[in-house]
Amino acid sequence: MDEARATVSLNDVYHVNGLDFSYQSHRFCKKYSTQIKAEKGEVLFVAEFKVKNRTGKKQKVNLGKRNISYNLTVDGSEYQPTISILPNMGLNYLNTAIPAGKSEKAVLIYRMSEERQQASEITLSVEDGDKVSIVNIK
Repeated sequence: MDEARATVSLNDVYHVNGLDFSYQSHRFCKKYSTQIKAEKGEVLFVAEFKVKNRTGKKQKVNLGKRNISYNLTVDGSEYQPTISILPNMGLNYLNTAIPAGKSEKAVLIYRMSEERQQASEITLSVEDGDKVSIVNIK
């Protein structure tokens, strides 16, 4: 990470008026939904976020065309999220409309070797241009 960049909140990285992005939880699993499964010797790392519409009208959001990066560092090794075949495309390609006052779950899914479940340090950096938000997971 370039030290010249300021660390900001998730909302400052996404900069979508009326939407509130927040990290909720994470888990290791062998499959997520019916479509996404880990290979033999692998595990999925799922980071779950909540996207809340704070406005009084439906908000559309499409992050697919933005060049936001999601670098997950697990005990010094870096991972990039997989493309998620989910109804809202996952957080990395989020394409949805959220009704007024409602929220929607959006996930990032990473594949890694099973032994990574024993990691002592997990950090997610969400970066867009000169803005970076660090989520300390473990």
